[in-house]
Amino acid sequence: MPRTAASTLCHETLALYRRYLKAIKQLQHSDAGYVHRRVKQEFYRLGKASDTNTQEQATHLR
Repeated sequence: MPRTAASTLCHETLALYRRYLKAIKQLQHSDAGYVHRRVKQEFYRLGKASDTNTQEQATHLR
């Protein structure tokens, strides 16, 4: 079954989030807190982007 733009974006977003979590685990505790806050801000910003404009969101994630 071919992926739609929305499902591809979801898949890419989850993969990106997993990479962030892996990187956070490798950092010192204080650095991990900073990175975690920045990641939360970025995902919040992405969530506020227009849901209908998935191409723009997918481009930003690359």
